[in-house]
Amino acid sequence: MRHFIYVCVALLVVAWGTHVVAPLYPIYQGQFALTTRDVALIAAMFGLALIPTMLVAGPLSDRWGRPTLLWCGLAAFFVGDVAFAVGAGVPWLVAGRLLQGLAMGAFFGPSVALASELTDKSWPNVAALGAAVSSMVGFGLGPFVTGWFVQADINPTTLPFLLHAALLLVVAGLLTAALRSGPARRSDDTPSAGDSRDDPTARRLAILAGFAGWSVGGLLLVMLPTILRPVLGSSWGMLGGTALLGLMVAGAVGQITTYGWAPARALGIGALAETLGFWLLLGGLVTGWLLLILIGVLTTGLGLASLHRGGLGLVIRATAPAHKGWAISMFLACGYFGGNFLVIAFGAATDAFGMLVALTGYAAIFGVLLTVTGSYVLVRRPGS
Repeated sequence: MRHFIYVCVALLVVAWGTHVVAPLYPIYQGQFALTTRDVALIAAMFGLALIPTMLVAGPLSDRWGRPTLLWCGLAAFFVGDVAFAVGAGVPWLVAGRLLQGLAMGAFFGPSVALASELTDKSWPNVAALGAAVSSMVGFGLGPFVTGWFVQADINPTTLPFLLHAALLLVVAGLLTAALRSGPARRSDDTPSAGDSRDDPTARRLAILAGFAGWSVGGLLLVMLPTILRPVLGSSWGMLGGTALLGLMVAGAVGQITTYGWAPARALGIGALAETLGFWLLLGGLVTGWLLLILIGVLTTGLGLASLHRGGLGLVIRATAPAHKGWAISMFLACGYFGGNFLVIAFGAATDAFGMLVALTGYAAIFGVLLTVTGSYVLVRRPGS
């Protein structure tokens, strides 16, 4: 169990780095004369590198074992942090974001698969819970720490990345211990009698829900400080980062308190809660009511984390061990596709029609998709 925790801590630190840059986009807009679409394009470089890498890394980790992909991911993230810390122009930002995408693509799926292999088989949902909580907290901590540097005006475009690079060295030590202690499953391993059956229908539903959920969640992780800037005024740096941390911490707390829920139930209720939260956030932005914005952010975080854990749980439960790395990577890649490339469309719509109109359209489209998918899963309970 101790080594499973090591992997979860490693996943938390790596997830931390994926959105360290989010509170800095308004600074880069002023520094390099960028439009909202330009910012969205830079942010989307992450997904451009992540998605193909993740789709390749999952099957490779099933065939060759987890360590090679994990070490490549850590090395790429370290170099990406250095590129952002240098930050001498837009090409450096693009390079840093591409390297972060390569790193997350190589690391995420194999790390979740490794976590599932290090857990006690009598706790079937703990791997999905650990991965979801670790990644959610990490996604929130990164922008929160950066927001603090922005608010304090302590070299915010450099120090957050150097701090994260130092933490990656700690992660390397934890992974070394975890990999020495446990299996790094290959595709020729012999499955035990109690291993998961293959259920393509449940897997496809989980992937669809993950795409819809992260289309909303990814938008907020990238753009929330920018979205809130007109409401927050001069405090946008710290409060925007705090809002992102609240989004993720709410999800982590919800995961822990609903641990006993079956994956289908967690996914379905999470999809409906995320829809409600996003509409509450939009209502708060329209009225300028900060309390409603806070409630919307927290509800969205609860829903996203529940959906994410439920989706991961369904994928793990519905996939044979020889293909687990591939299936987890497919689930994550589709989520990241929605959470990154659709941000480009949102940025273009914002430049053309304004922030509130773009948010309303986004909420309408993905609210319908999340509501339909969540309701269907709650009724049919696939993979149960």
